[in-house]
Amino acid sequence: MVTPLKAWHLCLTLLIALGSTWPAFAVRPFVTDDARIADYGQLETESWMEVTHAEGAYGDAPGFNTMIGVTPLDWLEIIAGTGVGRSANDKWAIANPVIQGKLLFTRAEADGTPGYAFSSGATFDAGQTTLAAGGTVDENTNSDYKLGDNYYAMGLMTHRLFNDSMQVHTNFGLRAEHQRGIGVRLRPYWGVGLDMEVIRKDIHAIAEAYAGDPLQYNAPLYAGQFGARWIYSDYVNVDLTFGAQPTTNTYRQVTSSVEVWGQLGLRLLFDVFTHDGRPGDSNGASGLFALSH
Repeated sequence: MVTPLKAWHLCLTLLIALGSTWPAFAVRPFVTDDARIADYGQLETESWMEVTHAEGAYGDAPGFNTMIGVTPLDWLEIIAGTGVGRSANDKWAIANPVIQGKLLFTRAEADGTPGYAFSSGATFDAGQTTLAAGGTVDENTNSDYKLGDNYYAMGLMTHRLFNDSMQVHTNFGLRAEHQRGIGVRLRPYWGVGLDMEVIRKDIHAIAEAYAGDPLQYNAPLYAGQFGARWIYSDYVNVDLTFGAQPTTNTYRQVTSSVEVWGQLGLRLLFDVFTHDGRPGDSNGASGLFALSH
């Protein structure tokens, strides 16, 4: 008999094999952020592998991506990460590193008041080969084009509805792309995400539309994803998602091609420095507003 854990191991092994042949592009399993952070003292990891296809070819990017976050305060979470893999020229590829912080004001209550948070992050121009977000490789010199950095700031809101069987996340903010030789481009950012219980309590359907991943350099003006989430426990979530977005060139112009992808993601939580060593709250940290009372 195949248990859920054995099935997950099988899927993970299969996607590792695919990732070694068809490297990925660092779009996250769920881009629209929620007004929630892990409980105080918890450590969070989000890892995913991806297969992409555009312009008749599979993408040249990482086989494995990961982000690691910590919650040092009841209202603050800090997350950083990158991706690694083998590029088409058989060199090691490293994605541009990213870092983001999230300030939680109020935690969402089931069928009650929504949660509110503020998030800000940056993508730094320090990757290698085509994994450097928005970058390309000169076919003659085989060297990297270093294009610039990317920054964003946005407000987050989360509603927990219908006895917590549905969650709706909305993001609004601003992103800034600094490209060498071209300058800074400012543009608004938005995102809407839906997480809804289906079939049974531990299986959720997820879908989102957003103005390009705010951590992706030179992202298009719109993108979308859909898929499923398996909530194995409060500490283990598995995502399977599929998405699409128009491609852009290095001059920030939308092309006639569409990039599609499939991803398998794993989110883990660890009780590292929680209050009095107790298990972390499954609803996350309490937030800055709660601490004021």
